[in-house]
Amino acid sequence: MSVQPDPNLGAPLSFRGRPHVERQTGDVVFVAHMGLQLIPCRVKRRALIRFDRKPVPSEAEILKVFGDNRTRIEKW
Repeated sequence: MSVQPDPNLGAPLSFRGRPHVERQTGDVVFVAHMGLQLIPCRVKRRALIRFDRKPVPSEAEILKVFGDNRTRIEKW
């Protein structure tokens, strides 16, 4: 019996494509990957509105707030 090494072991977390705002919920959706493992990610709109302090930000404003706070959001 041989044990196959995990191809994801030690692989860095990376992001693929651009984040987009889901029309139905207003959440920011993007895909992360670690090696060959795809990880769907979602940041709730209400979390981003707290950062912006505006009642109804546009899609462009939501993406800007996400970009400005991305490191902080990823640590949660």
